[in-house]
Amino acid sequence: MASGIRTPHPYYPRDLVLDHYVPNTNTVFQTLVLVSLGFLSVALLVLFLGYSRRHTTLALTKDKFAFFWFILSGVLNLFFEAYYEYNHATLAGDNHPVAQVWKEYALSDSRYLSSDSFVRVVETITT
Repeated sequence: MASGIRTPHPYYPRDLVLDHYVPNTNTVFQTLVLVSLGFLSVALLVLFLGYSRRHTTLALTKDKFAFFWFILSGVLNLFFEAYYEYNHATLAGDNHPVAQVWKEYALSDSRYLSSDSFVRVVETITT
């Protein structure tokens, strides 16, 4: 067993080593509001740039909804999963709002904070 003091954390298994862990500074609600506003701003910007009122092929409401859904899904995957892939090694010690979302998510699956190779491969494929 390595010597030194381990940083306490709320993740399971309890003996998981996260030496660089820093608790979140925002509440879950604050984090979700911050990230949601940023995410929706980017999604609406992409939607605005990618769709004009003169675009007649998306005249039906269901086509507009499908277009918006694909934009939303694309931005979600590129933004959140790319952030994870780029910052996986330091995620536990990061207090960026997106990192705080990943730390909340990791309460259900701590492999996201331990840079598990399987999780990294899956997140890379789905990005």
